[in-house]
Amino acid sequence: YTSTNDRARSIEVFQIKKVVENEKISSDIYSDAGQLSVDYQRAYKISITASEMIGEGDIYFKQPYSPHWKLYLPKETFDFWGIAYLWEKPIFDDTHQMIGEYGNRWIIDTQEVGQDFKLILCFQMQIYYNLGRLIAIATLFICLAYVGLDWRKGRKIKS
Repeated sequence: YTSTNDRARSIEVFQIKKVVENEKISSDIYSDAGQLSVDYQRAYKISITASEMIGEGDIYFKQPYSPHWKLYLPKETFDFWGIAYLWEKPIFDDTHQMIGEYGNRWIIDTQEVGQDFKLILCFQMQIYYNLGRLIAIATLFICLAYVGLDWRKGRKIKS
């Protein structure tokens, strides 16, 4: 007995295998509708540049599925540890799906971003961690400054 979901999943896996075998994909990120250039800026932040995408295309990411992987339009401002993306609205978040039993897939509408575009793929949980690190470092410096000023003040009173 095979359920409808099992058949659909096996067809989907077969289609991905067919794309992988035909195009001999070596990158973790690939598309079936255009050329992608991938730049791994950090383990949690990946720059994707697409060219010649036509119509609706898929972007596949061969890493464990997580709803915390988000696509953003690139920011021109200073981006420290990816924290600037915490306040940005992700794009194509409603089309993010699990592909097979493992990977990530986004359906990209080129009418929204054009045929040639650049996207940033970020792992949101890592950015929250980075924000926590920044807060911890700032707190440490504030505490050290307070202790240093108190020590200096106490030293002046004794002399």
